[in-house]
Amino acid sequence: MRSFLPAPFALLCLLILAGCGGGNNSQLITTGGQGRATLTIQWPSLTRLIPDASNSIKVVITQGDTLVATKTLARPASGGTTTADFPSLPTGAQSVTATAYPNANGTGVAQATATVPLVVVANQTSNFSVTMASTITHLDLAAPAASVNQGATLQYTAVGKDASGAVVLTTPGRLTWISSVTGFVTIDGNGLATGVAPGSSDITVTDTESNKSARTTVTVVPRVPSTPFLTDAFAYPVGGGIANQSGGTGTWGGAWNEYGQGYTSSVIAANSLNFENLAVSGGSVQTTSDFPIGHARAFQTSPGKTGGVLFISYLVKPTDFAGSPFSYFELVYGGVSIGKGGSSNFYGLENSGGGARVDSTVPVTLNQVAFLVVRITFGAANANDTVDLFVNPTPGQPLPSVPDATKSDRNTGVPGDFNLGSSVHCQFDEVRFGRTFGDVAPTN
Repeated sequence: MRSFLPAPFALLCLLILAGCGGGNNSQLITTGGQGRATLTIQWPSLTRLIPDASNSIKVVITQGDTLVATKTLARPASGGTTTADFPSLPTGAQSVTATAYPNANGTGVAQATATVPLVVVANQTSNFSVTMASTITHLDLAAPAASVNQGATLQYTAVGKDASGAVVLTTPGRLTWISSVTGFVTIDGNGLATGVAPGSSDITVTDTESNKSARTTVTVVPRVPSTPFLTDAFAYPVGGGIANQSGGTGTWGGAWNEYGQGYTSSVIAANSLNFENLAVSGGSVQTTSDFPIGHARAFQTSPGKTGGVLFISYLVKPTDFAGSPFSYFELVYGGVSIGKGGSSNFYGLENSGGGARVDSTVPVTLNQVAFLVVRITFGAANANDTVDLFVNPTPGQPLPSVPDATKSDRNTGVPGDFNLGSSVHCQFDEVRFGRTFGDVAPTN
């Protein structure tokens, strides 16, 4: 452990030895005379406790096998100085042991300790200090696996233990984590490692109070090529309508149909929408009506309530009236609308037909492509599901740990189809269904 004072974990004990002390502190009195000892502890403030989890120090003075005196000193609420007076100590050679504990009453597994000699001479004064060392003899480093998939994460944990194997309480903030090859694996201050590229890296954790370290090796497994089980990139004849088109990959239940109040049909545009390094191909769907219009496609086998989780992604680009009240464009699956709702100018989630909207903080921008990814974590057959929206996540990188919007008030069920709908001019492209983020966000 490092010093309570500015030096390494040092508990500064100033003992002033004076002659002929009085008082009764359970000290052993000998015929050789008496001395006096005063112990002063300068505690650090609560913002920099050393060790962070220590709340008391127990001081024991012995002479041979005989207990001379003992005191337990609790950490003051706001740091500062504690003084312990030992007014009547026998003369001669003695030992002082100071031990830090996590509990204010001197109990728990010891966190730091030291024993130093003390010679009490009658009618003389001596000064000495005690430098306490951590009781941690080693760290146990644990991980759920020895390998991690590229783009996935592993959570490491480290526990300090003493010579007997007992757990010594530490503070996570005192642990430092290092990856030897950050090009393969990165790791944050909480021990969460991310596989960046195929290869191996050493993970080292160090407790900065005890200066004990532990190390392990992790191997990054190459990313499996993306395998979305249903896709449609709208690679259809340019200028034609989307109705009755039936391309894409995977086993669909039928061709596209078009419905709604639109005065003009949507058409296939020549250009694909593009977003960073996302793989794209073919054309896109361009809506041409300023009135609500929809496009639906059936599943041969519904992906609902199977596989534990479902990912859906698509690209969208509003080309007019994006900021007008009550305009919308969205992908609808299982009664959840994903995109811009009629009462909002932010990307988000709401119930199909409106209501219970949850917005992200990402605004809809005219003529700007958005990459929308939804992760649906299925509950039981009759239970609600958790629907997470990620706006513009980076293809080829790990999915952000915190979604931009979440709904948990819908049972998406086992839908027979999905649809794309809009009340304004916009383009849709690259619809994908898969079981992982990598499935629905392949890179070039």
